[in-house]
Amino acid sequence: MIAGQCMVAITVTEPEAGNDVASLKTEAVRDGDHWVLNGLKSFITLGGDADILVTLARVDREAGRQGMAFFAVDRRSAGVSTSQIDTYVNRPAPTYRVSFDNVRVPESRRVDAGFREIMAGFNRERVMVAARWLGHMQNALNWAREYASIRQQFGRPIGANQSIAFQLAQCHVDVEATRHLTYHAAARWDSGVPIRDLILDVSSAKLLATQAVVRVTQAALHVGGGWGLTEELPAMRLALDALVAPVTVGSWEIQLRAIAREMGLPCD
Repeated sequence: MIAGQCMVAITVTEPEAGNDVASLKTEAVRDGDHWVLNGLKSFITLGGDADILVTLARVDREAGRQGMAFFAVDRRSAGVSTSQIDTYVNRPAPTYRVSFDNVRVPESRRVDAGFREIMAGFNRERVMVAARWLGHMQNALNWAREYASIRQQFGRPIGANQSIAFQLAQCHVDVEATRHLTYHAAARWDSGVPIRDLILDVSSAKLLATQAVVRVTQAALHVGGGWGLTEELPAMRLALDALVAPVTVGSWEIQLRAIAREMGLPCD
């Protein structure tokens, strides 16, 4: 993986188990020194391109959340099939359905991790997701500010109009607030704080980043005007790609629930 010779996709989400990972139905049954996998995954980033599918499956239905394990499945194994899901967003990293039909996986490919580890992984990933969208909105703001300074209407740059200037000023506040909250969460993670004690920080950063990136990219699209709706300017692509932010690695509602619970509010 480090040498770039092997691509890996994390294969967790299912049609009926997105945020609710505990409800996943993919199952692995022991058969001698192999496991037999059956199930359907959805919205798997690069699922049809990866060499290895690190797949979460149930190994013991009676054990509930504790009865889950990961398997490193060779995508070329018999019984594995993929189909791309057409999306309007995030096209450089396509998403796939991945089906497992009596796929045999050696015991040696069972990974010593399960539900607890994937949830901890999601919390870590939220820091990286916040950083991703911070960069995305900074890019959108940089473009919008430059475009507003050169686009002329009524004899002057459109950025000279208060209606445009105030929008970009608000975008600056969104970007900088996201930067500080994201850097704070990242610094605490780097300091060695247990991931369980970072939930409030990472969920707050992820929530703000994914809310702010929608606002900032929509403002950039507005600055682009009619040309912003064309492929000649980057505004539409920036705005479209931002629409995936609120629903990945835990939706807005999931983050709000996590924040409220960390505040001691019984919101179940």
